[in-house]
Amino acid sequence: MIEIASRIGQPFDLLAAFDRIKHPPRGALGGSDGQPGRAYLASGDKLKGKGTQVIAADDKLILEISGGGGLGDPADRDVALVEADKRAGLSA
Repeated sequence: MIEIASRIGQPFDLLAAFDRIKHPPRGALGGSDGQPGRAYLASGDKLKGKGTQVIAADDKLILEISGGGGLGDPADRDVALVEADKRAGLSA
């Protein structure tokens, strides 16, 4: 997660060009899709993935970068490795 705020008490413009906000990274060869990214304000407002937007001086821009898609069918992996990934919160 990345947080961006004004340090001079002034609003700032954001020219957003975020990919993978609406469409998560695709998996390949049977792998699952990755997590989509998010762009929102600390005040709770969601931002558009593209275009110019103004961030208020007293707000923060919060970016969560998308996760990569999987490669290959998880069923083909060693069961112990899949379970370790689940415990670590890396897969469903």
